[in-house]
Amino acid sequence: MASDALATVSQLDAEFIDRDRIVNGDLVPDEYFCSICQFLLWKPRSCSSCQQLFCEKCIRIWLTNGNIHQTCPFRCQPYVNRPCPPSVQSLLSHLKIRCRNASLGCTQILSYDQLESHENTECQYLTQKCTECHQFVLISKFTEHQQTVGLCIPHPIKCTICQNDISKVDFRDHFNICCQRRIEQLNTIRLFTRNMQRLFNNQPQPIVHNDALSFLEQVAINIQLIEQQTRTSRFPSSLKGIDRVERAREQNCSHLYHILIMLEFFILNWSKLPFFMCETTSGGLGAIFIIAFRIYSIFGIRMKQNFFFTSSILMLVTYIMVYGCFILVQSVSDSILILCLIIVGFFIGCLGRIPLETYDLNPLFNRPILTILVCCLGLFGLKIILLFTRWYYSFVSIYWSMNLILLFNFYLIFRIFGARTFAD
Repeated sequence: MASDALATVSQLDAEFIDRDRIVNGDLVPDEYFCSICQFLLWKPRSCSSCQQLFCEKCIRIWLTNGNIHQTCPFRCQPYVNRPCPPSVQSLLSHLKIRCRNASLGCTQILSYDQLESHENTECQYLTQKCTECHQFVLISKFTEHQQTVGLCIPHPIKCTICQNDISKVDFRDHFNICCQRRIEQLNTIRLFTRNMQRLFNNQPQPIVHNDALSFLEQVAINIQLIEQQTRTSRFPSSLKGIDRVERAREQNCSHLYHILIMLEFFILNWSKLPFFMCETTSGGLGAIFIIAFRIYSIFGIRMKQNFFFTSSILMLVTYIMVYGCFILVQSVSDSILILCLIIVGFFIGCLGRIPLETYDLNPLFNRPILTILVCCLGLFGLKIILLFTRWYYSFVSIYWSMNLILLFNFYLIFRIFGARTFAD
């Protein structure tokens, strides 16, 4: 795991400080070099158990790169982050370090505390890291570097599923195939496990239904695989503004700011706007469905603890929901209801924190006509649901509607979520 983390760090940042950049670097003790990247500590943090020091970014990558037990590189579990001792920060502050742009002509030697500001804003040889070849290029020549054939040679990308190095041009198709293969492997494992359980329970007939992963499970696995890939290397994408959204997410921005930054992202990629509207809205409506499912599960758990109180709350919620729907259907037109539902679903979808790279793997991404067709089918489906609701309320009184839906809710809680009341 240490080698994987070191490889990850090396791919993400080539600007780490080695001994050659430090004036009298041979005199700096080894304790002031990170145990993960082997370079000079940058914004150091320490483990509260073993007191070992690490770069802030290195330990963050270590903890997120498949480290489910949250152990530190020296096997302290769990890792508890703490600031480095003042004595360490004091020694680092006295170091003199050459600018990373020395090879381009910069002769400045700066203190540890001044280095970041100089290299990012003050240096007359300001550089920008190329995301394709990972080289630092003068900003004045960055466009020439990207457009001149032979100057920028993209690094191959390591697939975290098969562990092979794939060229950037072929990576998206390769990763999509690897995801499908992983899902097929999980389906095979699930089928084998259930058949073995069936045999152990003296039921000789193998299970032949409901063995495949559900659609939601497949989506969750795809998202998990993409997250693992982005921790190791940048996922190639044709979308603009991904970096800005990811920085906002890393800073734990507010919900309002996240919605605004997502709207900016959609505008930057305006040619894909129908696709974004369809995917974001459907994702928001799916989130509403999941929230409702969780509410049912909470009622199922509460039924075990206090049947009468939970039943009273369920009756109250059901009556408010049914009567509220009745008022809306009677006073608001279908067009307004559909519009409001789409707006609510869209903004809830904007709050989702799924990797933006999942858009590239969606089969609708480069099919605008099919996307518009799916949107029209979705609108038609909402219209049918509203027509059925109006028809239902026209034939069934509000009183009977409340009781029927209440009984249906009880059925869902007891049948699906397995609530046990008096038996417990």
